[in-house]
Amino acid sequence: MRSDRSRALRNGAGAPVAKADAGFDPAAIPPLVVDVDDLRYRDAVLGSASLRTRPVAGGLRVERLQVQAGEQAIEATGEWLGRGDAARTHIALQVDSKNMGRLMDGLGYRNWLARGEGEVRFDASWPGTPAGFRLAELQGSLHIAARDGQLLEVDPGPAACSDCSAWPSCRAD
Repeated sequence: MRSDRSRALRNGAGAPVAKADAGFDPAAIPPLVVDVDDLRYRDAVLGSASLRTRPVAGGLRVERLQVQAGEQAIEATGEWLGRGDAARTHIALQVDSKNMGRLMDGLGYRNWLARGEGEVRFDASWPGTPAGFRLAELQGSLHIAARDGQLLEVDPGPAACSDCSAWPSCRAD
């Protein structure tokens, strides 16, 4: 299947995701080749996007998802394997941005970060389908490196009572 779109819009709102059909086989999805010239999500202008998938034994592999705009690049790969209760999803995501503040604002996290150059690396798996993401069942790693920006609104919560210098990887420059 091939699709070329000059513009794709997604507002981020929608009905709750229904539980996937236990009989649905992700390996039945044909190879996808999707190219979008102007991808937008909420208020974020994400630029051009390219998706390549292929079926594999027992599932679907995302060989490449690339999103490129002037200030940021997003790349992801992943897999959706199994059906029903045996389904499992894995994603490896890399985000590089010259303006993390603008990206976060566009994704709906307004007044959280101003400016800033940085990168995000996310490698995670969870039981279920891609749409069945549940934070409580997430296993993986998240790495965020940002510089030359400013946190605008921080609610420290329980961390307010904690000594940051005791955290092995905590550093304030």
